[in-house]
Amino acid sequence: MTKAEQFLWCVQTAILSNQVALARQFETRDVTGQQSFTALDRTMALALIAAATIPEEMAVRDAVSDFCRLHIERWWYSDYEASDWARSLPAI
Repeated sequence: MTKAEQFLWCVQTAILSNQVALARQFETRDVTGQQSFTALDRTMALALIAAATIPEEMAVRDAVSDFCRLHIERWWYSDYEASDWARSLPAI
């Protein structure tokens, strides 16, 4: 598996896990928005861009952690400071 394939596999697993967690929450506008295809499509598009731009010196686990904390956990918490690489991904 390439570094990009490993990254995408891990992010996919995180997204699926997060969707299960969201499904267990009470139905609110915020949770419904996070489960929408639009929200998932944005995250998937960013994951594809991120997979192609992981810095050579960065471990896959670190890239996944940064990406998921910034683009998945941000729905739960907003105080995470991601690396320059993760913050430099384009706004979609």
